[in-house]
Amino acid sequence: DDYEEGVYAYTISGSSSGTETPRSGYAYLSYTKIGRMVKVMGRYEVSASSGANGNLQFSLPFTQSNSLTDQADAGVGTISIFRSGTQFETVLRAVVYPGNNFFNVLRQTGTNSEGYISGSDVDSNYEGFLEVTMLVD
Repeated sequence: DDYEEGVYAYTISGSSSGTETPRSGYAYLSYTKIGRMVKVMGRYEVSASSGANGNLQFSLPFTQSNSLTDQADAGVGTISIFRSGTQFETVLRAVVYPGNNFFNVLRQTGTNSEGYISGSDVDSNYEGFLEVTMLVD
């Protein structure tokens, strides 16, 4: 009974300050919402950086649910980052925490540790593909 699809203009910002500028023709991502489940996907390209400081945050068209317990409602997906000035040799994951309308990019940094991709990990021109599944209220 509840179905919606469309595109939205995404933003990429730093958790502390600054933004990234999508390249012309790559400023939108698509989404499909069926009931409470939302899938976001597409290709993104950044053509200019305004100095995103802190963890990169990709905006989402909806807010992740915060109604379940024990992180059962955390969203997750995959993302690639190319031409970034940094070679990422580990699997990158898009992680949406409950109550947020953005995702962070998580990578394994060592045997038993992981960290977020920050603005200092990328240069002013980078691109990739992403797919995220999340739960909304």
